[in-house]
Amino acid sequence: MPPKMVGTILPTAADFADAERYARRVARDKARAAEALGLGQGRVVAGEVRYYSDELHYAIIGSDMELRRFEIRADGHEYAVRDGRRNP
Repeated sequence: MPPKMVGTILPTAADFADAERYARRVARDKARAAEALGLGQGRVVAGEVRYYSDELHYAIIGSDMELRRFEIRADGHEYAVRDGRRNP
């Protein structure tokens, strides 16, 4: 009996196609959520789609489809804004 072949962990073309379909579906779902929330046109910054309300405040839609808001403060750092309140 011939020896069994050891499987590979390298991705196949089908794996890449599955990942691409998943990424497109997630992007489409996030775009629909943004449209439903009235966020307007998104802008890609640092690999994420941001929806700016003004130059210092923006929102993103997280991987769990929850809306997350941020502000850019005078020190140049970005801080989360929860329930309309600033974080210290």
